[in-house]
Amino acid sequence: MVRSVAEAKSHLSECLRSAESGEPVVITRRGKPIAALVAIEDFAQLERLRKAGPQAGLAGLAGGWDDSQALVDEILSTPRRGSRQGPDLDGSCTEAIMAFLFDTDAISEVLKPRPAPSFLRWLSSLDRSLQFTSAVVVGELFKGASRSKARARHLKNIETRVLPAVTVLSYDVAVARHFGRIRAALESRGQILADADLQIAATAIEHGLELVTGNLRHFSRVPGLRVNTTFADSRRT
Repeated sequence: MVRSVAEAKSHLSECLRSAESGEPVVITRRGKPIAALVAIEDFAQLERLRKAGPQAGLAGLAGGWDDSQALVDEILSTPRRGSRQGPDLDGSCTEAIMAFLFDTDAISEVLKPRPAPSFLRWLSSLDRSLQFTSAVVVGELFKGASRSKARARHLKNIETRVLPAVTVLSYDVAVARHFGRIRAALESRGQILADADLQIAATAIEHGLELVTGNLRHFSRVPGLRVNTTFADSRRT
């Protein structure tokens, strides 16, 4: 539920009942979200995660910071280019995956004032040592911050809050080998994915990680890549 400040004031009882039932109420001023009413249990969980700090991993970023929604909007405003339809490839793999690589949209979800509850619960269950991302993803976060109006604040928060909460893997020669193999395989089948997508996928494959992303359609085409659907599923509920 979304209410303006004036509407929230005049319908306060209704807003409180909604929050108590588990449906958050986002309050806006001139169309911009500024606060949210949530159930006390959800608020308590957010407070526990914030106090845990970087040791809580990405879950510790739950709710973001002042105006972090604007950063999320900026990060996700430019879709990755280079997608062309084609038959999906069989990327099945039977090895157990013990850790995860988080795509840009999955990290951005945590920075929203109200992250998807089921995704946040799942994140909270993961040990910090199992949480990774790619330098390519970090580049997209920095790009969004650099284009935002509150550039300095968002850049500082990425440096001091986001990066300590997740292990960043570099794009190196070993990863580049996977990139070249995947790119050639896709092109031979008439499929083109954005270089950033392939670099992130190649990083996950090189390090034996399961990719957490909401972009299942694109990444399901990558041979040898295991994709975790927890985040994508949370957006359907």
